[in-house]
Amino acid sequence: RTATNARTHELVLQNAHLLPRYEGPGPRYCPSLTAKVTRFAGRDSHGVWLEPEGLSSHLVYPNGLSSAFPESVQQRVISSIAGLEKATIVRPAYDVEYDFVDPKAVDHALAVKACA
Repeated sequence: RTATNARTHELVLQNAHLLPRYEGPGPRYCPSLTAKVTRFAGRDSHGVWLEPEGLSSHLVYPNGLSSAFPESVQQRVISSIAGLEKATIVRPAYDVEYDFVDPKAVDHALAVKACA
């Protein structure tokens, strides 16, 4: 386990304008790093759990750094964290946006009832 720090938070805030814009609440169970830094501005750090990708893999997943920054910013964020200064990103993070339709609004063929 490691954690973000003041430098990490500074990078997040300086580059927030590069993030995609969307409306609606994000997931509560897995907030992005930007959400953590802005929502909990009084905290000095946020935990990052380093999870091995597999027994025969040298890859490590930094759980707790969910983000949609451009890859160059993601690399600077990773490098700002103690123990990850020389880490290299193999697969950059990405953002996911979900759409939802109330199941009661569609018929058995998944057509929207109001349009039928």
